[in-house]
Amino acid sequence: MGAPGRLLRVAAALALVVATAGQTVRKINKHSDFRKALELTKKQGKFLVVDFYTDACGPCRMIAPAFKELAKQHADTAVFAKVDTRVNGESAQKYQVRSTPTFMYFVDGKSKPAYQFSGAGEQQLRHYADLAKRDAAKVYVEISRDLLGRYYAKYDAEKSEEAVDKIYEKCCSMSKSDRCEGSTAVDLAKKLGEKYGKGPRPEKKQPPAKGEKKEKERPARSRASSSSSSSTSSSSRSKKKQSGGGGAAAGVGLHGVGLEELMMELERRGHRVLSEEEASAYDAAMTGGADVADDIEDLDEDDEEEMDDLTLWTPRADAAHVEKVAIIGAGPAGLSAAVYSARAGLEPVVIAPPVGGQLQGKGVQVENYPGVFAQTGPQLVADMQRHAGHFGAKFLYEFVDDVDFTQRPFTLTAGNATLRAHAVILSTGADAKWLNVAGEEEFRGGGVSSCATCDGYLFRDQPTVVIGGGDAAMEDALVLARTSSSVTILHRRDAFRASKILADRVKENAKIDIRWNTTVSAFDGEAPCLSPSPSEVVVEAPGAAEASCLKQVHVKNKDGEEDTLAAAAAFVAIGHNPNTGIFQGALEVDATGYLVTQQGSTMTSVPGVFAAGDVADKIYRQAITSAGSGAMAALDAERWLSENGLGIDAVATAAAAAAKDEL
Repeated sequence: MGAPGRLLRVAAALALVVATAGQTVRKINKHSDFRKALELTKKQGKFLVVDFYTDACGPCRMIAPAFKELAKQHADTAVFAKVDTRVNGESAQKYQVRSTPTFMYFVDGKSKPAYQFSGAGEQQLRHYADLAKRDAAKVYVEISRDLLGRYYAKYDAEKSEEAVDKIYEKCCSMSKSDRCEGSTAVDLAKKLGEKYGKGPRPEKKQPPAKGEKKEKERPARSRASSSSSSSTSSSSRSKKKQSGGGGAAAGVGLHGVGLEELMMELERRGHRVLSEEEASAYDAAMTGGADVADDIEDLDEDDEEEMDDLTLWTPRADAAHVEKVAIIGAGPAGLSAAVYSARAGLEPVVIAPPVGGQLQGKGVQVENYPGVFAQTGPQLVADMQRHAGHFGAKFLYEFVDDVDFTQRPFTLTAGNATLRAHAVILSTGADAKWLNVAGEEEFRGGGVSSCATCDGYLFRDQPTVVIGGGDAAMEDALVLARTSSSVTILHRRDAFRASKILADRVKENAKIDIRWNTTVSAFDGEAPCLSPSPSEVVVEAPGAAEASCLKQVHVKNKDGEEDTLAAAAAFVAIGHNPNTGIFQGALEVDATGYLVTQQGSTMTSVPGVFAAGDVADKIYRQAITSAGSGAMAALDAERWLSENGLGIDAVATAAAAAAKDEL
């Protein structure tokens, strides 16, 4: 190992001493960092515990001290992390978190559904941590090529070396490693046991021996020098021991000390010293590599105290109380409506699950919202919530299960809560339809998207793919053709369903290639996404360099022929499903399920019920247009309440009358 390598290990060792001194709970702000945390804990043989929370959640704060204390107790065997569902909604959506706090346990990079629970249960938290620790120890094993060879020599001597190599390589591939390890190795041993009566016993994973790797990589002259240095260091240590040294004052200084002596001194003081493999991983993490998340931050009590509290809605003691405005949905439309109605003194109640919405699932940065230059979708939504909360909006983190618009005031049921409101603004949005193929969910936000207008510019001068054959797909392809190096449309039929004028424009565009009768079988690339090194970053729009980890799209035509396309991004344009199921039969919807509003207004077929955002907009579907329609709905609701004399407190009316008399 040369001088740079030595310095790497010294720096990493010293950095680890500092980093682990006060580090207990991590904060994961991006889903790409969540994936990196899974990879890191898998490599280290640790289990991962994640607390999905919101800062407005009382039980979340109640359990936080116990979570932090448990993290200290399992510091050597686990990584404890917190995910604010308002900031990192993508991770919460991935694991279908529906309430907070929700605790999840991951072993060998995989979730343990049996250990997942919601609520402030300290005993459950501790019990499942013990089980996860046991499970992690069981799968921190490997089957070496030598062990596999010896096993087959004993139980199936006719198996060729080439065949054994293939089995081992397949296990490595499934382990996503250069080793046959983890749960994949355990499964292989179990299957071999079922076939031959007894399987190989996986060995406990061991990092490469420091000395062996060092000697192998080091030239002969360096080995001789090291031997001399080591001998001198041993002699020096022996003398210090005889003289009674070893305290802090008499310990080893850094000036003129050899690597081996420094390592031994760190170990003597109780610090863990990194192997070369761990040091390389640590260095990769500190420079934006794949092993550790750049944005996995330390979370201490001060951080929690600085979080802004949102006011939670609670039932009034007066059962006859009626809210002025209730808003269903907490995306740009709902939160914009909340800001406007709160500033108008309508004290809106925003009802929505802690996670959800298309903008919450955008891990890349939002570039097309005026005034927002370097925020992800979840961060933008979190700011909108704080904005609405600042002016007095209250929040109820639940799904709305039932609505009654047949009598006034309107009645809404959400979880165990029931509230009544004079006016209701619906902003439940629309969900993009997906292909449900391998890799689609994994690379969503990392190259796979449903909105070319939103994300297309992030992949300028790179090859892109559009899936679909309707107007939306044509529009996406034409938008991408302006910035992408090439665009390939994949359509499962032999003719487009789009309007002739759009289809003709696509066919005439030299940058657009069309593949008929073709479907996507899988998306592939780097997982977790790798951030660029400092030398690769140029002056460009935020997020462009790290927007994609997608590399390939695997396709198949109707004849069964397979092909692989190089692509930095793939846009799925096969339609949207408006979230109007709960309103079917109560409100008028069009043939595709979108809410119908009166011309020139956001009012639906029921007076007092208004619609904003994608739930009523199948054309634009942008965060900025949704926010605008949310403001319109709030203004319409305010005007309607005033015209009908609803939601005006008697006290306020009397005060206004008194003020008028004084004039």
